[in-house]
Amino acid sequence: MAYHESIHKAKQNGTCIKSGWYGDWINSYEVILMIENASQSGRHTSVRKMANMLIEEMAKQPWNVTAGPHSSDRLGGDKTKHITVNAKGRTYHLRLDKGNQIFEITNQNTERLIRPWTAPGSMNTKK
Repeated sequence: MAYHESIHKAKQNGTCIKSGWYGDWINSYEVILMIENASQSGRHTSVRKMANMLIEEMAKQPWNVTAGPHSSDRLGGDKTKHITVNAKGRTYHLRLDKGNQIFEITNQNTERLIRPWTAPGSMNTKK
């Protein structure tokens, strides 16, 4: 679980970009609460690890919610409902399940390399 100081600082650093907004409206405070929930014990190891890392990044400098909950219906888009945030110059997708809980966090470096629906220690490599 992320430290409460980091969570508090991440909440202060967050903003929403309103121009060109895509998806349903969500504020940065709600996004941090969702990421904090994903960092709790009992969640899959990969989701917890990425959530803790992302909160620490968001605590260091300003970050933005660039798109609220949406699925990209464009050709080749991400059809999984997700929230898009930008932290430290990286774009992250916070993928949501049917209950709007984060089940996967990816960026351009971790895109589909970690599969939280598989058991820890199993072969999670891209095919």
